[in-house]
Amino acid sequence: MKIFNFETKIDIISIKQYFELRENDIFFDIETTGLSRKYSHIYMIGIGKIENESYKITQFFAETVLEERKVIETFLTSIPEYSRLITYNGDRFDLPFVAEKNEQFQNMLNNGFISSFDIYKAIKPLKSLLKLPALKQKNIEVFLGINREDKFDGGKLIKVYEEYQKRPDDENEHLLIIHNREDVYGMLMLLKIFKYFQIKKFNFTNFSMIKELDEIIFRGSTDLDLPTAIRIDHNDMYIILDKNIIKGICPLYDGRMKHFFPNINDYVYLIDEEKIIPKVLSSGINAERYRKPTKDECFIYVENEKINDSFLENEIKNLFSGI
Repeated sequence: MKIFNFETKIDIISIKQYFELRENDIFFDIETTGLSRKYSHIYMIGIGKIENESYKITQFFAETVLEERKVIETFLTSIPEYSRLITYNGDRFDLPFVAEKNEQFQNMLNNGFISSFDIYKAIKPLKSLLKLPALKQKNIEVFLGINREDKFDGGKLIKVYEEYQKRPDDENEHLLIIHNREDVYGMLMLLKIFKYFQIKKFNFTNFSMIKELDEIIFRGSTDLDLPTAIRIDHNDMYIILDKNIIKGICPLYDGRMKHFFPNINDYVYLIDEEKIIPKVLSSGINAERYRKPTKDECFIYVENEKINDSFLENEIKNLFSGI
């Protein structure tokens, strides 16, 4: 078995703006020879821990599958008792895999790492907001501008490890090590993604708008300071959020603006009049005259004279609170 150590300086104050880290948090990632917890093997475990202003990564590497038990034992004895393991999709993969091996090897696990935090599960609500193609760790890293040397995924590295066991060499060893190391390092860096949960509730520090003939152009500052700009096309508005700047366009229809209601189930659409009314007012109307509105129909027009900075600011806040 080989042990590799890597250390890098980090801006811990910046990271804590996005995520509440605990003293015994351990970032944790495994590499395996397959997906089957019963028949596949763990050939590498990487852990990362913050100490002062540094992020220290330790990797336990089985040069052959015969060293699997030693890798797991060394990992278990190296982490503080009652640590919280921070993973990416670890609740579905890494932790059940280790638990199965623990059972196979007659319960080596007698320390107290019970608590875990799965970044993947926590950020799933952000997928549609950020328009991510998938929620793999590398997708989030690309979105946040986190660069990797590693170009492989875990599945492709299985053959690399098989080749390494037959003919160990530095090149394949590097490919295996750098993939796991960058997974462990990347987990810390992608905690920035949690900043986007604050979009649902933010404050403007200033805001102004300009009315054109057929649209409103607006711009302002917020207290968000997002790590990466995002674009949102929602409820007739096109909005860009870039660091602490918000800007966008809202169309006008004969000088009027559409105000969308968040819950379409509270309204009905009058077919002949082509408008919506609150559902509570429909009790005396023939059921054939109305139907459930679509999301695009669930609005009323706001006249031009009522549209000012304060009104539009509230419209934008309401839009984001409902996303």
